[in-house]
Amino acid sequence: TTIDSFAASDYRSAKYTIKVADSTGYQALEILLVHDGVTPIMTVYGSLSTTGADLITLSTVMSGTNVLLRATPVNSSTSVNLMGTYVPD
Repeated sequence: TTIDSFAASDYRSAKYTIKVADSTGYQALEILLVHDGVTPIMTVYGSLSTTGADLITLSTVMSGTNVLLRATPVNSSTSVNLMGTYVPD
């Protein structure tokens, strides 16, 4: 599931603070993402979970001219809230 997207021509990097909730607990993450116009890369540099395990798996891809941040939940009842800070090119 795509949880955020932005035009690659508008922004070179992004920072996210994410809160995840499901029936088992909560997780908070921080992510840095950057792209070179072809390939986006990201790192999770802060992650805390009340369950001791990740509640989502994150990835990033280019789709046309957009950078997508994607999440795959462990449970189907997962909700994701995020705040993003975008840095222009």
